Amino acid sequence: MTMPAAEKRNDEDVQCMLAKELQLKHRAPVQMITVIDSKTAPLPNALEVAQGRAKPADMTGNHKVIICSEEQFKIFQLPQLKPLGKFKLTAFEGARVRKIAIVNFVSKSDDNYSENCVACLSNLGELSVYTIPGLRRQVMHPCIKKEDINGIASFLFSPRGEGFYLQSSSEFARVTLSARVIVEPRCRVQIEEGNRPPLPVEQPVETKEEPPAEAAANALNEVKEEAGVIEEPETKLVEESPKKTSAEEVTDKLEKTDLNESNPCDHSADITIDSVKDHTQTGNGSATIEHNAALEKKLAEIESPIINELTAE
Repeated sequence: MTMPAAEKRNDEDVQCMLAKELQLKHRAPVQMITVIDSKTAPLPNALEVAQGRAKPADMTGNHKVIICSEEQFKIFQLPQLKPLGKFKLTAFEGARVRKIAIVNFVSKSDDNYSENCVACLSNLGELSVYTIPGLRRQVMHPCIKKEDINGIASFLFSPRGEGFYLQSSSEFARVTLSARVIVEPRCRVQIEEGNRPPLPVEQPVETKEEPPAEAAANALNEVKEEAGVIEEPETKLVEESPKKTSAEEVTDKLEKTDLNESNPCDHSADITIDSVKDHTQTGNGSATIEHNAALEKKLAEIESPIINELTAE
């Protein structure tokens, strides 16, 4: 291709002549053709260079061309078109290329170190990264379901290793292959001076100094509360028991005497008759039944004259 000088562009035409022809044997559709310099960096766009958004191309050293089709990637030496390497995606993985781009990955710890790699999205929804010029696969991650045809068709790569696609008709998803570029949103709103509300002024809190004795007592109480120890104040409760009649006193003495004779346990006096029945049935059952019958008979003999006296009155 011959291009005239800038002052002769209106008079002379741009001339282009076929020099060499390259034909791929597998005859798959070509997805991308990119020329890279000796540092494996793709040549910048002429418009970006003219506007100052990109550095001029490095024309020193040998250039290479990367040709990526749906089935495989190939790299050739320029200008001889000597093959340097290839990677057969369909033969090894059974997948086809849907989206592909050259991506610049910057180191997470060093801003001055970066690598240019080939990023690819297959029809299975898998993202993979390949080195230049060796074309060795570094990573592969599942990203989109293979049934999501709209998501795969709308996928786009950014120069920094990000990916954007339509997750639905109203949702836009963002992914990344770079460790430096994260998907966490970092947004900020710039507010003019004077529009921000004033910060609240913290008032000093007055603290009263306690005597050492009171402070020690309070600290001891706090420790007891944390440990779950509850101290109850010592109070003496005096309950006045109702006066009993002579018949009731006799009945109580008889019950205590019989219970002490039948059950030698110390705590049997505090157990009611019902509980004594249940407790003593585990031992000698016949003796317990006879004792209860005798006790009921004695109670009936004592209560009958008392009831008669009350009835007569």
